[in-house]
Amino acid sequence: MKGKDRIKAAFENEAVDRIPVGSGSVMIRDYIERTGASFPEFHKDPELMARISMLVSHDAGLDNVVIPFGMVNQAHALGVDVEWGNWEIGTKPSPKNHLDDPKEAKTENIADDDVIRTIVEAAKITVEESPDRLTTPLVSGPVTVAGHLVGTEKLMAMTIKDPEQAEEWFKIAAESAKKEIKALSEVGVEGIYYCDPTASGDLLSPKYYNDIVKDVVTDVVDYAHSRGIYLELHICGKSEEILEYMAETGADSLHIDQKVDLVDARKRAGDDVCLAGNVEPAKMTKDYSEVLKEAGESIAKGADYLKPGCGSPTGTKPKNLKALVRAAKRCCFHGKRV
Repeated sequence: MKGKDRIKAAFENEAVDRIPVGSGSVMIRDYIERTGASFPEFHKDPELMARISMLVSHDAGLDNVVIPFGMVNQAHALGVDVEWGNWEIGTKPSPKNHLDDPKEAKTENIADDDVIRTIVEAAKITVEESPDRLTTPLVSGPVTVAGHLVGTEKLMAMTIKDPEQAEEWFKIAAESAKKEIKALSEVGVEGIYYCDPTASGDLLSPKYYNDIVKDVVTDVVDYAHSRGIYLELHICGKSEEILEYMAETGADSLHIDQKVDLVDARKRAGDDVCLAGNVEPAKMTKDYSEVLKEAGESIAKGADYLKPGCGSPTGTKPKNLKALVRAAKRCCFHGKRV
């Protein structure tokens, strides 16, 4: 099977020749240095972004190609300035300032923003030049984007003191995501990695997620599906108490953190959704044998799509991405969940 078809089959609960293997964000030092790319140009140049991401996928044998290398893209489009970080020590782009009022958000021309345009152009390259793999651009989720816009600490207080305003920020984020998804669909993208680490159960209560956030996410999932796009939902941390609600959004896949037990996750999420994960990201910088062992454990516990529990760290060793693929091939055949 082609990698793209392998992932799609896992999302559809269809039999595959082996479990698919992928990654979240891939701002990996080794591969960036191999391309000769410089910082911060690889955040801003679609050709460099695409070349790095395709090199990671093709060298390691992954089934997906993932761009970009940070999560502040929608916040930038909505009017926040960006600090590009220091990739050599593993820091990723972050907001330099925040907004005070929802009316300050620049909601009209999201797809015309230079950062969003870079991502769309890079996605066009990867779709065309890696047609056997599923290009899965990272689009930030509503709670994370809202935190970028107003400040995460302020947002968390707002969810308690002024939940209606918090919800307004979430909806602004969701609308920006839909506009980015539309632009990506127009260049042939068929999968989205919808990443919302700030929606973690470590920060939000299960009741709040169910009552407020779930409907906002569901709206984005429905929109992606209307554009013919699969959507994988990722939330960091201890998310077991909200896995049922995550599944109820209609997401095609739930990418879960290494803190969550896959066996328990399957019981909570049900049999109708693909579970992706959940090798500990920190181990991707360590010994090959550790990664191979943990990958095998993830498969044995029921992972439908083998990935690190979050993005691959900057110091990830290429041989450790290859260990994920080796573990998947050892598994040989991975049938339907039901």
